[in-house]
Amino acid sequence: MVATGVRFGVLAFACALYGWYFSITYLPQFLEQQYHLPNSSLLGALYKGGPLWMGAIGCLLGGVVTDAVIRRTGNRRLGRRLCGWIGHSLCVVCFLVAPCAPNAFVFFLAVSLAAFFTDLTGASAWATCQDIGGRYAAIVAAFMNMIAGLSGALAGWVTGSILESSITARAVQLGVAATSLTPEQTNAALLHGYHVNFYPFAALYAVAFLCWFKIDPTRLIATASTT
Repeated sequence: MVATGVRFGVLAFACALYGWYFSITYLPQFLEQQYHLPNSSLLGALYKGGPLWMGAIGCLLGGVVTDAVIRRTGNRRLGRRLCGWIGHSLCVVCFLVAPCAPNAFVFFLAVSLAAFFTDLTGASAWATCQDIGGRYAAIVAAFMNMIAGLSGALAGWVTGSILESSITARAVQLGVAATSLTPEQTNAALLHGYHVNFYPFAALYAVAFLCWFKIDPTRLIATASTT
């Protein structure tokens, strides 16, 4: 049963990082291409860095919340799961809103809040590694982090592949080579590709939300192996 809890914890973290990696890979390019925010723009820098500083706030707040819930209720299972449920469910909403954003500011809010709510779950995830792992906590945490990193790498490849496919499909639709598309046509194709990517991000956050129902921080690996 505990092994199952570990697997679901790893899966939740991997699903969350899949969408989060957009903020440190394609986000600057997206803002420049779709909303024409140049590198020299202070506002552009603020928007591009928004998910990171919002994520930092979420990470700190998540640690405070998970510990406060445990102190108040004495329920470690609830204390760890609550941030996961809240954070990952709201990430689903953020990435469903992102394709509908009418301007750069609304999009900035959507992706920055997604990062905030992703990192809101961070303290609970790492603390659960300690709860479950006991003296093997470092191994559990390292395994979770490794799988999440691989998930992020996969996200970068899949996102790029979808963008390339969107450009190719647009060129085929117009009966021209992809290199012959005008900048406006290329940006329109890329916008469609980005929107296609946002829906898998939302779906995987939904999976992460469900995983928290199976994560039990009260069952140690060592004790479970003897029961």
